[in-house]
Amino acid sequence: MTLQDRINAACDPSTGGGGGVVSVSGINLLYEGLVFPGNDNPNLNAQVTLQGDGINSTVIYTNTPNLDLVTIARNNVSLKGIYFQGSQQQGIGRGIVISNPVNGKIVTNTHLEDCYIAATEREALYVPDGFPHLLAQPAYDRISVIASYLRCWFDSNLTSGSDLAYIGQWNTHHRFSECQFVNFKGRALYLNGCDSTSCRDCNFEAGDNSKPYVEGRGALSTLLDHCRFEDHAITSPLATFTVHDRASKGWVERDLIKARASA
Repeated sequence: MTLQDRINAACDPSTGGGGGVVSVSGINLLYEGLVFPGNDNPNLNAQVTLQGDGINSTVIYTNTPNLDLVTIARNNVSLKGIYFQGSQQQGIGRGIVISNPVNGKIVTNTHLEDCYIAATEREALYVPDGFPHLLAQPAYDRISVIASYLRCWFDSNLTSGSDLAYIGQWNTHHRFSECQFVNFKGRALYLNGCDSTSCRDCNFEAGDNSKPYVEGRGALSTLLDHCRFEDHAITSPLATFTVHDRASKGWVERDLIKARASA
């Protein structure tokens, strides 16, 4: 069985929601992106964990351009101890995508732990714009609610005009703890119309300084707590570390370190 076959079996709702641990080891080349498929019954979403042996031992990578490495369209999915590597080319491929594209579907309880996502064409982490809870509209919900990221590295998006991590409209409660955002084009973290995002004890370092490291637009109840920002540039342009607009109500920055090589 392929790795995708084993993921499908663990997610199969005909077995009561499946569930369990899918172990992966060694070096694994992808020609198609991995998908954790959603289903029509949110009660049939037992916990599924893709478990590696650590980022120095388990690698999932692709040489195929325009490929999203992993799409999570299902509740209760965890990724642990895996190094994910993009194509190292220009293109539209992303690393981890969290979204069920079916109207009215919400993805909840996503967890990444001790993962490294590197050399993606566009975003290493991408949570696309969703829709509000307006059932009369042709498109509604399609959002991610409650996701956590522990000791994860997001490293190097290779296409100009992209950001390293993006959380879009109507998504809520994404929690970053002890994470690294490094070697990025554009923003390290772009919070566009999402709410209740927190970054605790995270490091943001070595951007190209074309945009702020962390930017919020209409991002409600955002917390940056005990994080470090470091600009490696010694000549202009120097980094703008954090920016948010007036619509970003409840934006809190607490005990941040902002270091510059030019200082």
